[in-house]
Amino acid sequence: MEESESEIGTGTEDMLSGSGWLAAVQPLKRQKFAVPFRVQQEKKKEARATSQIDGLLDMEKLLKLKSTDFVGGSSGLQAKRTRAIASYLALVVRKKYRPLVASQLAAETHGFAKMWGGRQIQSWARAWMS
Repeated sequence: MEESESEIGTGTEDMLSGSGWLAAVQPLKRQKFAVPFRVQQEKKKEARATSQIDGLLDMEKLLKLKSTDFVGGSSGLQAKRTRAIASYLALVVRKKYRPLVASQLAAETHGFAKMWGGRQIQSWARAWMS
């Protein structure tokens, strides 16, 4: 008893129509955004650059003020952190270094560990800019 393929069916039509074992699944489509992804990324990049420039200018003003009192004095940890953040932002904004390299250079320059200190400087800079 051999059944022909037309009597059995290939099975794919049944599965796609939903009458078979599996429910009908629509094919995936690409999602169209109102604003393209690349444009969104460029806007984020510009916003980050302007916030870094503003943060650098504010940091330089803070360091130049005579009325700025750091907790441990001018050679304490708070002053050291502030100068390290200013160095990091200057390298990123003015010299166009990548953030990772700039943070490592600033960390080594100001007496922090290269890897962990660089990571700390990046987090301090983000906190300062926000």
